[in-house]
Amino acid sequence: MPTLKKLDPKLKEELEEKLRKTTDFLRLNMSVYEYKNYILGLLFYKYLSEKQEDLLDNMTVDDGRTLKEAFSTSLINKELIHLIRTQIGYYIEPRFLLSEIAKNTEVDSYITTLDIAFNNVINSSIDRDDFENIFNDIKLDSTKLGKTRKSQNKTIEILIKEISQVNLPLDAFGETFDYLLDQFARIIGRRAGHVTTPPELSTLMAKLVTVDKKEDVSAYDPACGVGSSLIDIAKETTVTRLQGNDLNPSAYNHARMNMIVNNISFEAFDIKQKDSLEFMEEIPNMPDTHFVTYKRLNENYIIEKFDIAVSQPPFGLRWNGDERYLDDVRFKKYGAIAPKGRADYAFIQDMLYHIKDDGVMAVILQTGVLSRGLSEKTIRKYLLENNYIDAIIRLPKNMFYATAIPTIIMILKKNRTDDDILFIDASDEYAKTRRQNKLRDKDIEKIVETYKNREEIERYSHKATIDEIKENQYNLHVPRYVNTFEKIEPVDMNKVFQEDTKITLELEDINQKIEDQCKKMNINFK
Repeated sequence: MPTLKKLDPKLKEELEEKLRKTTDFLRLNMSVYEYKNYILGLLFYKYLSEKQEDLLDNMTVDDGRTLKEAFSTSLINKELIHLIRTQIGYYIEPRFLLSEIAKNTEVDSYITTLDIAFNNVINSSIDRDDFENIFNDIKLDSTKLGKTRKSQNKTIEILIKEISQVNLPLDAFGETFDYLLDQFARIIGRRAGHVTTPPELSTLMAKLVTVDKKEDVSAYDPACGVGSSLIDIAKETTVTRLQGNDLNPSAYNHARMNMIVNNISFEAFDIKQKDSLEFMEEIPNMPDTHFVTYKRLNENYIIEKFDIAVSQPPFGLRWNGDERYLDDVRFKKYGAIAPKGRADYAFIQDMLYHIKDDGVMAVILQTGVLSRGLSEKTIRKYLLENNYIDAIIRLPKNMFYATAIPTIIMILKKNRTDDDILFIDASDEYAKTRRQNKLRDKDIEKIVETYKNREEIERYSHKATIDEIKENQYNLHVPRYVNTFEKIEPVDMNKVFQEDTKITLELEDINQKIEDQCKKMNINFK
């Protein structure tokens, strides 16, 4: 579980109490799917407000005044507004800062004020794509907030005032947002079977793919969810570009919020609401470079190649994998496409296509991808024979909030120099919590160091040759290559017999002594 490292215990306790109070208030009338949007959305707007206030307090204009002082002594100045927008990417009128809205005493104005404030932020943003529709999940006129406009307004007032009183350092918003996303994922996962990536697995993947890539990295996630895996890469290295796709509109909105509150620059991230497995048709006679133009749905667009790709695609996802996908530029060379009922290998192929020639990717998958036959075996065989698979890591069971299915991390590279595959069995090294198993820091460190050094450790890791894998009919199930059974020393039966005889004689001697004593005391010993 994420921890709030930048908050002292008192602040953390205050935050959790505020959130508990707000959540209890909202969930009387709505589901967690709905009330999380209000809490996350208003916390995000609080961050935008306080980031601007921080800029106003600390940036000076030519005459030495702070921006805040300049605003207080002059009319709204277009040059000052432009300066703010270039610094933080957007502008909020002082009257629409969350702290100012919270002071409002007009009973019927909160909904209108907040609606105007949201639209103004979107319209003021330098890059509209980063903010377009980002507040759409906050339904200000929802009947779940109240049956009348007055009661809805009162609910919004309570939420604004509660969130505005959360006392967070500006640099703690990112981990607080991560923490809340994880808490909501736990609740939703348990109730509806939604499978999201636990924070420690996201951290592990980020550490694995950045072993040899420490600066100026671009990264791609075709099923990014709320963007945590991409953000974890940014925590491990310097990033130039983070590209994430997700079809779910709420995930799309929360991923953009997550990028912003984690201080990822607007120029460095591009989150799209799209289907990464949408059919792609190659335009003939185009050069094979890092930036290649292809045609998708009669539109020309750029496919960018990345240093890194990471993902946890939805387990068991059905997709439109019909025969025409054999002509898709990502799949055509394999001679097979993933079955319609399981898109796992389609995501692997998409990610592998999107990394550069020296790129690396890590993907979390169900263990079934290691051994299933038919088209999946054909694709797996191609990956092996072209030396793309670098390592396979078996994870502990029961790592996810909504399922106990066994999973692995598969790492693939282009232009590999090693001619073996590293198998790591980390399934028995974890901490058991009340609901899920969890990788500890030491477990993550051991996996990363073993992978980095390509080290063979008894009952933990093994480097298998392609010949070994061929002998196993291209089955990559980890226990076939890493023997985790404890060696049992042979039992010396002669020694066991001697010990048994010795104990029997000692017992007979003790019984005789007891019987002798009983006779002396006229006690019948039987």
